[in-house]
Amino acid sequence: MRRLGFEYVAWVDPSLLPSPTPLEYAGLTSREIAERFGWGISTLEPPAVEHVPDPNDAYVQTLDEATAEAYIEALRGAPSIGDGGVLFYEVGFAAVGADNCQQRAFEAGFENGLPDLDRLALLEELLDDLTLQVESHPDVVQAREERNCCLRDAGVGAPHGEEPSARRQWLDDTRGLGIEDPTWSGLRELHGSGLIERHVWAAVQEMERSLATIELRCAEPYQDVSEGVQSILERRFLDEHYALLVEVKDGL
Repeated sequence: MRRLGFEYVAWVDPSLLPSPTPLEYAGLTSREIAERFGWGISTLEPPAVEHVPDPNDAYVQTLDEATAEAYIEALRGAPSIGDGGVLFYEVGFAAVGADNCQQRAFEAGFENGLPDLDRLALLEELLDDLTLQVESHPDVVQAREERNCCLRDAGVGAPHGEEPSARRQWLDDTRGLGIEDPTWSGLRELHGSGLIERHVWAAVQEMERSLATIELRCAEPYQDVSEGVQSILERRFLDEHYALLVEVKDGL
């Protein structure tokens, strides 16, 4: 950007970074976490996200309209038009060779040059097929049905044609108590306003703990079977495609 005559400060939006594991989970098993905190939606405070403004915004505000447009184009390139006419900026393998600074920075991150995209695409296709093999394996299919029966027997419903979901059940039950926005932010705003009665808030939290525990209990046997099948098929995958994996890894 500076070579093109613009000011620019490298910056990453903190809100886009992964959230840390809650400190409350330290030393607890998965079962203990579910029993004490459910999924951590109504039972834990939302993780604090520091608001750090993009330092480049202030600079762009000092530019006239034409120069600001040139700045954006130099940084991100011309926008693409997505579904519904929404504009977006493409950065990555799909935009190789594009003449903008973000794409150049992406490509410069590969010390040995860009990987062979055809070989990368082949590996991704093979990995997708591996996932389908695991999901469609008879043992996994049976274990998934047993998990779903376990959830249904525990009172977890499902729309016609869909698998039962404990979290969806909790959302439906919470909305049934008159809470329109059962999200971290929505629940905290409602709780902080004092407009939710104490017994209703306690019911929301208890439902979350109960359903999260049910979900974990029903899912554990399925998870064990799925991971066992995946381990066997991955070893077979490595035997068949090890050279391709090494080739793509070295290219990255």
